[in-house]
Formats: sequence, structure tokens, C-alpha cells
Amino acid sequence: MATSPPSTGPRWAYGPGAVLPDPPISTAQRAAGFAINQILTAGQLNGLFKNLGEWITYLRGPRAAYTSLDAAADVMAVGDTVAIYENDSTVAPGTALTGYQTGGVYGRIAASSDVVVVSLSAPPGTIYVYPRSNPDSAALQTFAPSLPLPPTSMTVYGDLLAITYSTKVQLFRISTGTSLWIYDHGGTLKDVQVNGAYVVAVGAAGTGGYHARLLSVASGTLVASINHGADLSACAIYGLSVAVAGAAGTGAYNARGYQIASGLSLVWSATIGASTVMALRTDGRNLYAAEGSSAYCISWADGGVLATANNLGMFAPTYQWLAVDQGGVYVLATDGSTAAYVQRLALGTCSIVWQAPVASVNQLGIATDGARIWSTNTTGGSSKGILTFARGNCAGQWTKVDTSVTTYQRFGWLLVPGVE
Repeated sequence: MATSPPSTGPRWAYGPGAVLPDPPISTAQRAAGFAINQILTAGQLNGLFKNLGEWITYLRGPRAAYTSLDAAADVMAVGDTVAIYENDSTVAPGTALTGYQTGGVYGRIAASSDVVVVSLSAPPGTIYVYPRSNPDSAALQTFAPSLPLPPTSMTVYGDLLAITYSTKVQLFRISTGTSLWIYDHGGTLKDVQVNGAYVVAVGAAGTGGYHARLLSVASGTLVASINHGADLSACAIYGLSVAVAGAAGTGAYNARGYQIASGLSLVWSATIGASTVMALRTDGRNLYAAEGSSAYCISWADGGVLATANNLGMFAPTYQWLAVDQGGVYVLATDGSTAAYVQRLALGTCSIVWQAPVASVNQLGIATDGARIWSTNTTGGSSKGILTFARGNCAGQWTKVDTSVTTYQRFGWLLVPGVE
């Protein structure tokens, strides 16, 4: 039967009055150990107990707590474990925090643990890459779509940024601002997602009457097309699984799931709710959809609804965005004129964890980097263009994997693939 550890350590070995090694125990002696009948001085014995006690205290924790991922990462050594509470000790979850980039009139936003990426809401749709640790600083990179048009959607995957605008999908390398390729769908595109070797983009019917395209990350070449039978609004991809959703199409289905295998094979068709699915995202385990007043958790395997919650009906949203990470589902909705709100829903159940009104109704897009929630404010003038909200983290302990600033390794707990 397990017993509780003692509450006190060897106190005689601590504090300013402690008798500690003099002479010290040599490195060679520490490596070799001690012989039978070898006598240690009181200071040496106390020193050994002090060292042992410090290790026990460290291993028992708790570790130091930090208020942000960046603050923790900057001081943690490889293998260290710490607790991170980001803005939750003094700020209510959902509360808008300090905004950034005064006067910016941005239209779309994406984020990772390293950068926040925004685009102008009006031509030429210039894209700005800001450091996540200081989004108010000068842009790390500035570039624009090949045509002077504002992006309709964007997503970050590692060092890649995929955007859609008009009928085109364009892929950039974030660190250099270099355009890697452009694909013309032939119809207006509304959403894009990236995972592994593939990009999926959806929208209105394009060349050949297709509503979605699966493209190669490496070259931008067409891998497969989807004819849904009606306009698509959103997509998700994880591993070799692809899902698309929008208006009711062929067979009155508004969502479909596919498997990548020498193209795309249809796995399931489903009707989610009673109207157009406005947003679709994944945490890698399940799919999450927003459809008018309801949120849904959907099975990747067969499109079955695992959970539903009619909790988005504060008003009829003109715009509705969805972002998912390993801690929750986040919904931003606005009617564009009188009201806007942001919600955090529980993974798996879609029940409300918290909801909060947003002061500005001029909100476009939502993103999560796994620790913060971000959106853009199109008011301009003296307003902040980039807004962030207190996420409401639960107490958690996180371990630093290595010293790299690469997104996948800097924060080992942050699952980037399949998460916006």
C-alpha cells in the first residue's frame, strides 16, 4: 500500500547555518563512491543529504508556473517540466486581452506557436507575419497574393502558409515569404487546410464542375477532385482522411468524408443539421462543425454525429468561424452589425465551457495556436487590428522536448497537424 511522502526534508543540511562540505567531496570521489570504514566529515554528509533533498524536492514538484508559452520556453532547459497558466490567474476566460497593430484593417488570421499571420481585408490583400511573442513589433515578412485580392481563407502548417483568394490556392514559405506554387480552381474558393503532403481547398463549382481539390504540397499539382453537387464552405484534413462540408448537395448530404488512396475514395456522406455547414475543423481525433445555432462533434470513421449542442443560437450569424486545438473548440460569430461573441466548447461534447461578448462586431476569422485565441478587427483607425482572448487554460504541466524553435518541437505538447 502506497504511503504519502514525508512533508519535511533533512533540515540540518539547509539554510545559512548548515555545516556543508569542507573540504568538498571531489568529482573522482563522487564517481568512485566510498569504501568500507571510510569516514566522512559532518559537512560532507550534510552536503550529500542536501543534494539528495534538492533532487527529491525538484522531482516531487510542483514546477515553476509561467504566464505564457514564450516565457516558459525561454528559461526552460531540455527535459524541464513546468505549469503554464496563460492570462487565467487574473483575467476571466473569454475576456479580450491587449490588442496589437493599431489601425490594421485585417481580414483573415492564422497562428502557430511561433508566428501570427494576418492579411489586409481590402486589395491588395497584403500578408503580414508577426512574431507570436510580440505581434506589435515590425513584421518578420510581408508579401501578397499573386493577384491584388484579399485572401478568403488562410492556414498555417509548420513553415507553410496556404491561402485562397478568388479562384486560386497559393502556398508560401513563411520564413522567406516565397511563393511556392499557385493552383487555379476555376470557381470561388472559401476554405483551405494543409496536413502532411496534401492541401485541400473547397468552394463553388470550378473547372469540370468540381467543388473541392486535393493538391500536392510539394508541387501544387492536382491529386483528386470532388463533385459535391453544391457549394462547399469548409474542409478538414488529417493524415489520409479528408472531410468537406457546406450546402446540401447530391443526395441532400451537406458533409462527406474521403480517404486518400491513389486519389480520393468516398467513405461516408452525412447530413449535419438542417442547413448549410458554415465551418469544419479537426483536432485529429474527431471533426467539429458549426451549423447555424448548433455545434457538432462528428466521427472521422463514418460521419456519425457523436455529440451535438444547440448553444450557438445567440443570434443568426452572418459570419461564423471555428478553430480547434487540444484544449477546446472555439467559435467566433457575428451578425456584422449589432453583436458578436466568442465561445469555448468542450472537446467531444460541444458543451459550453464559457462564452463572452466581443466589443467590436467587426470581427473576421479566428485562430488558435494552442495557448491563445486570436481574431482580427476590421474597424481600423485607433482600434487594434489583432485581438487575443484569454483561453481559460486548465492547470497543466508541459515538458520542453529540445532547444529547437521549430513549431513541432519547441512545444512538444502542441499538436499542430490538423489544427488551425
